[in-house]
Amino acid sequence: PETFERAVARRVEDLTAYQDAAYARAYREVVDAVAARERELAPDAKSPRLAMAVARGLYKLMAYKDEYEVARLYTGDAFKSQLEGQFEGEYSLRFHMAPPIFARKDPRTGVPRKMTLGPRTMSALKLLTRLKGLRGTWFDPFGHTAERKMERALVQEYRQTIDQLVAGLTSDNLAQAATIAALAENIRGFGHVKAANVDKYRTELTRHLQSYTAPASHAIPLRKTA
Repeated sequence: PETFERAVARRVEDLTAYQDAAYARAYREVVDAVAARERELAPDAKSPRLAMAVARGLYKLMAYKDEYEVARLYTGDAFKSQLEGQFEGEYSLRFHMAPPIFARKDPRTGVPRKMTLGPRTMSALKLLTRLKGLRGTWFDPFGHTAERKMERALVQEYRQTIDQLVAGLTSDNLAQAATIAALAENIRGFGHVKAANVDKYRTELTRHLQSYTAPASHAIPLRKTA
């Protein structure tokens, strides 16, 4: 099984590729702070349960799959190797996507309809990959949608939740704190499906936090992420 240290290091590598080193460092600082506090309370534990839950939950929220990430994955070596393993000789790519600022919505459901895009899309994806530095900034053309705003807000909300958990952490409520930190893993899907799951997550989070007492101590300083 993967060790805690390796699991965190792998996610740091992923977030560096996803955005940049500063973004990954912000993630690492939170996870390390939680792990340090947990070691104080449970020095004999084989694996830091709370810190592992935070490592997974915070990573999931910070690595939300937006247009830049889709472009990076499609233009990466892994996808190219996958294609070469499935097809021989000449082949042509068609992409079925629903870009939020281009796709038309279904008049009945309100869900964006997928569009069929030709081989030239790959060139656009390569350009988009190089523009990932715009992610979360005012100049991000995709960042002003409700879904992207929600995803960025979730990262800050989660970090505030972890701050609250660590502030009230004792050896007796470590398991409870880990359960709360793991709730973020239930957020799945895209568009309206994800929005519904976020609503459920926030409801569950509120319910769990009501039984969690957090005195003002051992707080983790928060730094805003994109």
